[in-house]
Amino acid sequence: MRAVPNSARCRQCGYRLRGLSANVCPECGTAFDPSDPDSYDDPERRLEWLRRERRQALRMFIAPPGIVTYVVLAWLWAWQFRPTFSLAAWHQLVNHHATPIVCSMAILLMLWIPAGWLIHRRLDPALYPRWRNQGWWRWGLFSLLVASVLALAQPWGVWARFHLSRTALEAQIAGAQQGQAAARFRRIGWLDVEYVHLNWPRGGVFVQTEHDSDDGRYGFAYRAGDSGQGSTPGPGRWRIEQGPARWHP
Repeated sequence: MRAVPNSARCRQCGYRLRGLSANVCPECGTAFDPSDPDSYDDPERRLEWLRRERRQALRMFIAPPGIVTYVVLAWLWAWQFRPTFSLAAWHQLVNHHATPIVCSMAILLMLWIPAGWLIHRRLDPALYPRWRNQGWWRWGLFSLLVASVLALAQPWGVWARFHLSRTALEAQIAGAQQGQAAARFRRIGWLDVEYVHLNWPRGGVFVQTEHDSDDGRYGFAYRAGDSGQGSTPGPGRWRIEQGPARWHP
């Protein structure tokens, strides 16, 4: 009978398996096969693999598709949280259906990485030992990456700055509706506001933060909430809005 290495441990409880007469862990009862390196944990072999195969690991995980994915993902997130992030550019992506295409390509690139890992591991399983909870960590990481890509379908940076400015915006709207001068090219909270349009043709109030060369309007539309008991208005509703081109109040 083939013996397990002296450093072998049970994959379930970590019990040291050296010198056992049966291929069963006496601590938790988990069976193992000395001829199958995947049925037990061997820290020494894992360290040896890391020493001998570090270049292969770099080629596998930090390959050109992976580099492109990570760089583009980091750039897009950094771009979103810049103060000069353009809602107009985001609307152009959405209107031309580019967002689903970009997300699909990024997801395919990221799935290439675990696929390469699994292929290499099948070719030589002795060099790619498993350890406890490895699958949870690996797939958790890739799920996080995929979620990060899908989250780029919304302009979270602008939305975060809007929420930090929401109270100030609603106060400005309330004042304008009572006859005060509407804001024009002012910074309100964390947002640079160009106009506050009280007679928005789609109903409600439109806070314009950007315009483009075709005179398109971009910003946030506000509609007051319905009146509740005692004629007290409910909370207002906001949404990201693209206004009609060449419209003037």
